[in-house]
This record gives sequence, C-alpha cells and structure tokens, in this order.
Amino acid sequence: MLARAAVTIGNDSDEYLTRDPQDSRHQDLMGREIANGQRRLTDLEVSIAHFEFLRTAVLSRFPDLAALNAAPV
Repeated sequence: MLARAAVTIGNDSDEYLTRDPQDSRHQDLMGREIANGQRRLTDLEVSIAHFEFLRTAVLSRFPDLAALNAAPV
C-alpha cells in the first residue's frame, strides 16, 4: 500500500498543484488506509505483548505446562 501511495504522489516538488482531483481523492483514501493499517499493527503489537506476558505468567504458575509447550506437535 505504501508503494502504491508513493507512486500516485509523484516526485515533483509542485506535484500537489497540478494533481487531478481524482488522484487527490485516491491519495486521501490511501492515506486513511495506511493510517488504519499502522493503527492495526500497533494494536497487534500490544496484543502480542499481552499474550507473551500471559504465557510467562501461566508458565511460572504451572511449570508442568512448560514441558507440554516444548513437546513437538
């Protein structure tokens, strides 16, 4: 998505002055999608950290589970 957005921006310093209105709308849509994707990645990072903490807490409370966790599936 970032690459697609970069291509539609152009590379001239005054690109925003001559950009078609439709391209501007696409830029706005892509900008929102990128922001939503980055927000989702941040949410996932927080969730992963919580799950890792939970895993550590459970394994410290129930050490017998560590042996089950190490066994191949």
